[in-house]
Amino acid sequence: MHIPFCGYRCHYCACNVTLAGRPDVADDYLDRLEREIDLVTEILGRERRPLQRHLGGGTPNFLTPAQFSRLSQMLESHFAFGPEAEHSLEADPRLVTREQLARLRDLCYRRISFGVQGFDPAVQAAIGRPQPEEVVREAVELARATGFEGSTSTWCTASRNRPWPTSSPLSGRPSRFTPTGSPATATPTCLGFGTTSG
Repeated sequence: MHIPFCGYRCHYCACNVTLAGRPDVADDYLDRLEREIDLVTEILGRERRPLQRHLGGGTPNFLTPAQFSRLSQMLESHFAFGPEAEHSLEADPRLVTREQLARLRDLCYRRISFGVQGFDPAVQAAIGRPQPEEVVREAVELARATGFEGSTSTWCTASRNRPWPTSSPLSGRPSRFTPTGSPATATPTCLGFGTTSG
């Protein structure tokens, strides 16, 4: 599910997003989303059992805890999620709060992926995403403390449209956030972890 809101635009991003300074602008979007889900379930019925619920963006954790609760209630009242369903989302580590993560765990989210394009300040300036290493570390530690754990789902992928040479000083840096035994590429775009389903 696409959550299209961001507080600002990263230079490398080609996603369809709406720049917004206040989270309350998402309320109108949720109103329209609920109407669309009503239309879909009028045709398909409400007995379908989705195996996965994934929130992408944009910036899904642009939503407030109350908006996450509303979205979850909306989906669960229209679809029959079983205990085997996997609930995951992408997140901007700069927006993470303990309250937000706790609400997400209460809503059965078990996997979270943090966008990390590099820790070099020059690279961050070039791509328009200032994100100090300490901010990422704190988000990862908060997520683990809240229950988003499990090294088997840690993953990193290379950024394809990076505006810096492959010999940049990014090499190897994000591995410090990767649990033992999990692979990491030299130029990651995402650090993700969560409990495995089953």
